[in-house]
Amino acid sequence: MELMDEQAIVTTETENELALIGQIANEAAQHHVFHDYHLRRSKNTIATHRAGLVAWVRYLGQVGAARTLVDTAVSWVTDSFDDNGRIEIQQYAEAISTSPLIVSAAFYCKSEPAAWTGTTWGLVEGFVKWLLNEGYSVATVNQRLSSLKVYLRLATKAGVIPVGEHALMREVRGYGRTEGKRVDERREQTRVGHKKAEAVVLTDAQVRQLKREHADTPQGIRDRLLLALFLDLGLRASEVAGLKCEDFVDGRVTVYRKKTDTTDTLQLSLDIIAALEEYQPYLRSEETPLLRGSRKNKKLTNGNMSQRAIGNRIRLLGRDLLGIWPIFGIRLFLCHMSDSQRELAYNKRNKGLFSSNTTIKRVGYSCSIGVKKQSKTPFY
Repeated sequence: MELMDEQAIVTTETENELALIGQIANEAAQHHVFHDYHLRRSKNTIATHRAGLVAWVRYLGQVGAARTLVDTAVSWVTDSFDDNGRIEIQQYAEAISTSPLIVSAAFYCKSEPAAWTGTTWGLVEGFVKWLLNEGYSVATVNQRLSSLKVYLRLATKAGVIPVGEHALMREVRGYGRTEGKRVDERREQTRVGHKKAEAVVLTDAQVRQLKREHADTPQGIRDRLLLALFLDLGLRASEVAGLKCEDFVDGRVTVYRKKTDTTDTLQLSLDIIAALEEYQPYLRSEETPLLRGSRKNKKLTNGNMSQRAIGNRIRLLGRDLLGIWPIFGIRLFLCHMSDSQRELAYNKRNKGLFSSNTTIKRVGYSCSIGVKKQSKTPFY
């Protein structure tokens, strides 16, 4: 009997100790949940979230719910940021023509779970309606809501938002394509700024013009290859900038996709092969980047063409050749596809669903995705 009592005492003490340590572990994990999330995301993703949180704070200000948040955020910035951090906030506020107080509160919401204390699903629902009334496009409304939900989920995980309240927040939805059209029919302003509602669709003639109407100079030869890579393979600027001579083997190219951390092998079009053969005198060693920079005299340098330089060059060529300012990369690739083809390709491209059997047929062209490399013998 006495032995049983001793075992019961030991068991009780162990359970109490485990519960105590478990609670301490929860509190430690809750404190770092925001920081851990940011470590896993790209700078572009964080920038998108920051814009959404600025809109959230503006909304709270207009409904009279931001005073305590802003006051707390200002104290937090004073305690947590050095001079460079405060200058960053000031510069960002000037860039988007917004009060530094609002930006400080947005940074606070992005970094501290406590910023979400008191948030309810009704406020989230109201945020969506406020965005629509402000004239934002449906796509922007969906994006802002998506960004907001990320931090609502993290705040719930940190124990700030009750689980039941978060369940209701998750039921606040954005708008699908058809729903968005219906909403736009019932409001006067359907977007803010000068961004086009629909993408510019390139004709076959415009595609040929972009790929062929270049001066017979080193720079023009490089530009011909550059446009062919974008239009025929739909690569991102970062992917084009990362291409090396050794990546081209037997009429195929192996592409590392930094955004998704994946590698694909794509079949080259005839236009790319022709452009590569013309560009061959300017190729360097196999391990060096494919594209070289250029000067105002139309000659190429020994330096590499950076991602930013590629983007600027694409925009410049679009303006000079077609009178438009194209967005480079996958969007340029999709510009000369039919609506159904574009939607299918865009969804698969963004969700990483291309497989070794997938073939995207475009107007006048076809692009096989995911063909395995067969040999290491260069085709040129």
